[in-house]
Amino acid sequence: MQSSIIILATKGGLTGHEFEFTAKARCLVGRAGDCEVQVPGEDLTASRHHCLLDINPPCVTLYDLASRNGTYVNGERLPSAPPGEAEELVPEELPGRPLKVGDEVRVGRTTLRVWLVEPANTSMAG
Repeated sequence: MQSSIIILATKGGLTGHEFEFTAKARCLVGRAGDCEVQVPGEDLTASRHHCLLDINPPCVTLYDLASRNGTYVNGERLPSAPPGEAEELVPEELPGRPLKVGDEVRVGRTTLRVWLVEPANTSMAG
């Protein structure tokens, strides 16, 4: 069994929702219907495609997708691509931020917290 990443919404319209990733994934966060983490549509402080979580348990890297109001990690605004350019860029060309367990990501009025679940050691000494 491998590690999994849990993204837990702690503030905003998604409070209490949990998103679990057990394998490599790219997770869009925003108001659009194609986002894996879809913030409430009435939160106009979040962009349609606000940011991207590049997940490869146990690692997570966050990329701002030229959001109008910015993406924040622990209160610090992330650098982002110039408006209109993010859709043409692949994440490796965007300024990214590796996340640690317990980091808080703010997207509009929604706050997400990053957790790591490590598999239990099931081997027995003997």
